[in-house]
Amino acid sequence: MKPTAHKARMTIKRISLSVIAALTAGVVMPANAFVIKAIEFQGLNSIPEATVMRSAPFHVGQDFTLADSDTLLNDLYQTGFFDNASVYNEQGTLMIKVQERPTIAKVAFSGNETIKKDDLQKVLDQVGMTVGNTYNQTTFLIRYRDWE
Repeated sequence: MKPTAHKARMTIKRISLSVIAALTAGVVMPANAFVIKAIEFQGLNSIPEATVMRSAPFHVGQDFTLADSDTLLNDLYQTGFFDNASVYNEQGTLMIKVQERPTIAKVAFSGNETIKKDDLQKVLDQVGMTVGNTYNQTTFLIRYRDWE
């Protein structure tokens, strides 16, 4: 092999590694397995920590791997409570950062003269659009199209 060909291959490898590092720089994931010393949440406002813990099948003293982070994120999204979630290791503490979906505080009708308020309320109840539930715009739009 010619020295210039070897140099070119090494340069390409370095560039490839630099590109991969740059692309993954913003992704927050535990790089290596670690033993969970504690679990902390950031961003919980209206959803109790205990509710989230029931959906997170991990506990203090357990090994936590990159595959576990995928499982945990999937479980968090499956609850329907969160628009965004990330997990990371901070010196053995499993940090779970979430952004809650909005919670429905009030349902009010105005400008409607065609459909009775009770009939509208029944439809909203059927699709889960009630006070205290989380608001998921995608689910609402899908159910609204089905209702039309």
